[in-house]
Amino acid sequence: TAIYVGESPSIRRAQYSDEKLDHYWSPFITVRRKGDNLKSTYVAVHEPLDGEPRIQGIDVDRQEKTVIVTITTADTIDYAIVALDDPVAIQIDTPAGKLQFQGRYGLVRIVDDRPVVAHLVGGNTLAIGSRQLEPAPALQGTIVDVQPFDDRVSHGYFDIDERIDNV
Repeated sequence: TAIYVGESPSIRRAQYSDEKLDHYWSPFITVRRKGDNLKSTYVAVHEPLDGEPRIQGIDVDRQEKTVIVTITTADTIDYAIVALDDPVAIQIDTPAGKLQFQGRYGLVRIVDDRPVVAHLVGGNTLAIGSRQLEPAPALQGTIVDVQPFDDRVSHGYFDIDERIDNV
């Protein structure tokens, strides 16, 4: 195992300007392993700082086709669940009760042993304890036109052939 520690250009702090990259740097750490039958999953957790760091712990649990990232601060626990391929179904024990998930991506924030934020993408189940998130209907349609532009706020839009009323 080799551990690399260094600095790399901070694209966000340089405001996506190549001319400013030499002036903004961020620390990084990368681990390289050698061996047979290794599987690597790269996970990055970014914490914007204004004062002292808040993150106290990060746990990454790589299951067969899922990555579960648990981020702990003094007053919150965040669970990010990411399916690596197709949607997955998993259960996790949390301080707020059993978290049940079926989908592609889910995020749950727990404060004082209660879920306070929940997001579900590409799925139909996100429940924790006695609370269950009802997924919104999926938006769908055929893309009929793409209009790219770059004004540093939006990178463009696309038109679809369906009317969307509930957005």
